[in-house]
Amino acid sequence: MACHRHREPVGPTIDADGERLGFGTAFVSERYNKKEAATLSGAVGAVSERLVIQTAATNHNTRHPTVTAGYARTLHSLTGGRCVLGLGRGITPPQDAYGIDRSTTGQMEDFAKKFGLILTVAFAALMIIIGGAVAHSIIS
Repeated sequence: MACHRHREPVGPTIDADGERLGFGTAFVSERYNKKEAATLSGAVGAVSERLVIQTAATNHNTRHPTVTAGYARTLHSLTGGRCVLGLGRGITPPQDAYGIDRSTTGQMEDFAKKFGLILTVAFAALMIIIGGAVAHSIIS
């Protein structure tokens, strides 16, 4: 599959300007077939120095917890601790179209616990946001 040049400005251009204008957080969303949060978050980290980079939100059941942990831990390290992982349930019609199981709050909480164990081993400092509240916080 070839990569095609995107004709519109993508997040990093906007976020570099946002930092200059004094914004504190860049909320990075994703869409299954169009944009991927880990890639966009890394791009925001590359063009900013102070912006907190938060996924708003990634769906926990589309990646294995170790893959999500690796992405978040890497971004956290590369940006000097500016990564916040926001989890969400996703949108029902695309999940149904792609055959992705719907998630519950309980599943998200279980994911946060598993994710916390993975990151504790990796010595990360990260917060997992579920539904706007901090569900799990790891500071080491």
